[in-house]
Amino acid sequence: MHEQQSLLGFLSVAFLAGVANLFMPCIYPIMPMTVSYFTKQSDGSRKAMFYGFSIMFVFAWIGLGNNGFWSTFLKLY
Repeated sequence: MHEQQSLLGFLSVAFLAGVANLFMPCIYPIMPMTVSYFTKQSDGSRKAMFYGFSIMFVFAWIGLGNNGFWSTFLKLY
């Protein structure tokens, strides 16, 4: 029997996992380049927010697509 989890608990764990990803070694060279790219532009904070939300949107759609795709295969077995 599976224990029912709240949406807030799931979102908290997902957020903390995202923060933990900032400490991965492959992020170290990319983070300063991205920050300096947006800070040197006029209205850089608005562009940076759009950049971040675009990445979240793309990954959310990929996740939803995989969820729908793989759920059909899981029902077969």
